[in-house]
Amino acid sequence: MLSLDQEKLSDIRPRIERRQDLFVKDIPRIQTLLNNLPRIPRPYSHTITVFLRPDGPEEWNHEAVLRLRLYANLPSVNHETLSNLLQGGLNGTLQQKLPDLPLMVIGKARLQPNACGKLQCLVGAQPYLAHSIRVAKRLHYAYGDEIDESRRLTLDLERALFSVRPQGRLQFLGDMGPRLEIKGNTPQDIESAALVTGLPAQSSQPIWRGLELVFQELLKYQLVHDTEGYPEIERKFEVPGAIDQPFIDAVLAAAQPCHLLLPFPHYINRVRRYHTCWSETEGEHTVVEVPSGRLSLKIKRQARSFDGVLVRNTVASFTTARDGATETLDTFLARHRLNRLNSFEKRQTKIPISVPSGNAYILSFDKCRDAEGLSLHQLELEYIGGLNDDLPSVESVVHDLQKLSNTILEKMGGDRLLPTQRTKHQFYSDRAAPGAGRQGPR
Repeated sequence: MLSLDQEKLSDIRPRIERRQDLFVKDIPRIQTLLNNLPRIPRPYSHTITVFLRPDGPEEWNHEAVLRLRLYANLPSVNHETLSNLLQGGLNGTLQQKLPDLPLMVIGKARLQPNACGKLQCLVGAQPYLAHSIRVAKRLHYAYGDEIDESRRLTLDLERALFSVRPQGRLQFLGDMGPRLEIKGNTPQDIESAALVTGLPAQSSQPIWRGLELVFQELLKYQLVHDTEGYPEIERKFEVPGAIDQPFIDAVLAAAQPCHLLLPFPHYINRVRRYHTCWSETEGEHTVVEVPSGRLSLKIKRQARSFDGVLVRNTVASFTTARDGATETLDTFLARHRLNRLNSFEKRQTKIPISVPSGNAYILSFDKCRDAEGLSLHQLELEYIGGLNDDLPSVESVVHDLQKLSNTILEKMGGDRLLPTQRTKHQFYSDRAAPGAGRQGPR
């Protein structure tokens, strides 16, 4: 195995970046704008990023993660193609990239199996193990007066994430969807490129899709049991004010004593598009669309309330990014005999916690908006499983959630949280155009 060139450890490249995560449906509009700019040619179509963590028993820490960057021409992006590429080992450039800090290039390195079959890279004398691998198909464009690598737009047409299991086995975590990156040397560079694309020059709440998929995988191993066999059990609040970091911090403080189930930064940021539908069958039918364009159907039936806690029989996918349908929305709706009533985008911050009872809940801070600009802010507390071997009854979970939510409500005050039974499906379907989608199934 190749140790690193220690002379390159101080190679730090200051650069300003602005990222905008996209949905597949956004690609034609963005490419129309970018086609007016000169393409920056590349000999390779795919960028491969191997995320590495120190070999040891320490808790997962994203600030200790290094990345090995390399390039390839892949006929397709799947488990088999990537496994074949890894068999002979990989040479690449080792980097460290942290939020709001310059990119640090550490040096050249090689990734290859160690004696135990684990994919390993040596950083000096410290072994680092491959944790996950991202593959992106990319196009690059210049936005200045001349082609300059430091001032460019990078469009990721598609991205896929794989976790690296013991003995180097790969597991597909999901499609991450497209992304547009603006790279520049000054804030003025970012502003001029943002004008070309129509994107805001200032960054909004970051959506780290790779971290989202990795954390979802980590969460499974934190729980002794999940919600299989349980109805959906949740408490809803409408938020009349802003959902910002001070508000999130205040809710977390009000939920004490509790334990954060994920490592730093402890939360999952994600974005989805939801299409509320009419069906001739019972229940609320919603089509879930993830950024990669994959689709799944969520059905909620037999709603009942227990002192503010909503209990429903829910059928939903937790792996839409991995195995959701890849057909168009119209085809999906027709196949399930659904008529769309309305659509809205939901940006979420989800924080998994456990409480002294051993039950685990998700605090979900939801910011929703439809095409007409109608917004809805909600906080949801939802049961996701537990840390105890003994399975609790539904009644005990309801009682525990009532206690937790009432504690939060008391500490936050009634002007910041308004208890509600209104679902997002009801809110946005009721505001659809009169008669929209209600003429019967297709």
